[in-house]
Amino acid sequence: MELKGEQIGKPVSDKLSDYLKKFTSEQDRAKASVESGVGFHTLKSLAIGRINITEANVVGLIELVKIAIEKCVTQAKEANVTKAKLQKLLKTA
Repeated sequence: MELKGEQIGKPVSDKLSDYLKKFTSEQDRAKASVESGVGFHTLKSLAIGRINITEANVVGLIELVKIAIEKCVTQAKEANVTKAKLQKLLKTA
C-alpha cells in the first residue's frame, strides 16, 4: 500500500499533516506504533512534518492514516445523528 502524493525522503504534505493533527490523537499514535512497530515519537514527528518519510517508517504512517479514516467515518456518522436530532428539535419548537 502506498500514500498517493506523499514521497519517501520528504516530509508529509501540509494537507496530510493537517488531517493527521485533526483526526488522530496521542492514543491513536500509540496504537499505530504498536500495530506497525514504528516508534511513537517517530509517528508524532511524521504527523507534524518534522521528519521525512522513509521506507522504515511509512508502514506506521499508513497505519496512522487508516486510523484517521476510521475516525472520520465515526465523526461523520455522529454528525448526521446530531443533525437529525437538531432538525427534530426545530420542528417541535
